Amino acid sequence: MDAAAKIRAFYEQGRLRMFFHAENGDSKEFEMWLDAVENPNVRDDFGRTPLHIAALMGHVEIAKALLEFRDCNPNAIDGHGRTPLCVALSSSEDDKDYTKEGRAQIAELLREQRATDATIYTKLCPTGPV
Repeated sequence: MDAAAKIRAFYEQGRLRMFFHAENGDSKEFEMWLDAVENPNVRDDFGRTPLHIAALMGHVEIAKALLEFRDCNPNAIDGHGRTPLCVALSSSEDDKDYTKEGRAQIAELLREQRATDATIYTKLCPTGPV
């Protein structure tokens, strides 16, 4: 395997690990991979960023780490047209109390970053993400 292929493989492993740890709420491991990959805006197959996943799962520490990282886009739009704030504001009957609380805290953090929900964002920026 040449050097370029090794770098691509490492980046892909890091991207997958970031999503895994964002979903499971392991903030120390997540931050290690975020530092290694150096891209808070990586996407999964559904267009979601780790911030979308943290918002969905209610993992506040992951969301904080992402929002503090340079160039994190709090208004990234996933494949379903949702921003992380839109995801944080969503709810389900099956949500656990700690998930609801985490989502509410993340929604507040995102509002502090001037994040918008997808409906408002689409009206403000009809040509797409900034």
